Amino acid sequence: LSTHTVPIIDLGIGIVGGAVFFGLQFIISRGQWVGSGDIFLGGALGALLGWRMLGVALLVAYFSGAIVAAILLLTRRQSKKSALAFGPYLMLGGFIAWMYGEELVTWYMRTLSWY
Repeated sequence: LSTHTVPIIDLGIGIVGGAVFFGLQFIISRGQWVGSGDIFLGGALGALLGWRMLGVALLVAYFSGAIVAAILLLTRRQSKKSALAFGPYLMLGGFIAWMYGEELVTWYMRTLSWY
């Protein structure tokens, strides 16, 4: 389990980075890709995790959301035009990054050591 502390500058970059990441998606898509709540969640996760672990949280969130969306599409429980709330996947990604982020990054870097 993670017991790391995050430098204050990393938290500031995380807050701005998380909010801007989703804010740009919101502006570009005119609110079709993400909702305004995702902007606040992105900033909050950046404040909690710092910018480095925010990347892990986003990766887990997008990956888990894509898996669920694919299953829902394949089982025809939702169509391509259906909306899928992203907040729960952001929270899942944040939790996994908070608890296991350092271990995941270490594992990933060790896996790529042959490269």
